[in-house]
Amino acid sequence: ELLEIKERYADGRRTDILRDKPEEVKLPPRRFIVTLSKEGYLRLREEGDRRGKMKLELIEGDLPLMVTSAESDDRLLLFTAKGRVLSLELDDNVPSHAFSGRGVNLRTIFDLEDDRLVAFKVLKEGDYIYLFTRKGLVKKVELSLLGDMRRRSGRKLIKLDEDDEIVRVRFGRDSEEVVLLSSGGKGFRLSTSHIRATNPATGGVRAMLLDGEELVGADIISGKEAVIVTSKGFAKRVSLEEIPARGGASKGVYLYP
Repeated sequence: ELLEIKERYADGRRTDILRDKPEEVKLPPRRFIVTLSKEGYLRLREEGDRRGKMKLELIEGDLPLMVTSAESDDRLLLFTAKGRVLSLELDDNVPSHAFSGRGVNLRTIFDLEDDRLVAFKVLKEGDYIYLFTRKGLVKKVELSLLGDMRRRSGRKLIKLDEDDEIVRVRFGRDSEEVVLLSSGGKGFRLSTSHIRATNPATGGVRAMLLDGEELVGADIISGKEAVIVTSKGFAKRVSLEEIPARGGASKGVYLYP
């Protein structure tokens, strides 16, 4: 009976069986605006998404901390006050609620415990990470030494005293200049080539000599001027010629007021 049905109703195959694997079509990466808040909320807004133009929601007492642009195939490195680094890939594994409201609380993704996030950067191959602490230390780490960062607890990058913490994180090459600034308004320029790279989980080296002050600013410079901004919103433009260069740790000179 089956043979009779086959003869009466069978027709030719309408599809082709390909022996070779078809070429994979790679879609262009999506572009995001990424915002991190002081309380650890990460919010992504896709460029061109009208829904993403809504106001950023914040819980009471929270403030925007940093903002950057990134693509869907990028990896974010998130840094904590106690010197740990965490890794987050901006792929389809990012929770959907990261794109609306206040975003996703990173404490639900990582084991932060009593630690807090202070900075994030898009991973760039070939760079060094420079970690600056409140007590004037700096730690220089090669990105190639980071290894596996898929753990929820991240990886320790620097050994810190109990009363010290990370205040600035910068990416840079080995032959750039960084301007250091203290809470007393003193500063100087320091070449990154004078900072020795060390292994993760060791202590930092002295970057600035402080006398009852704290390190509050550290930025890689590329132009001919720097802008100093105070906690009360005042700004002062300073020519790099006015900022002395030093070959190692220094107290610097008064740059503000």
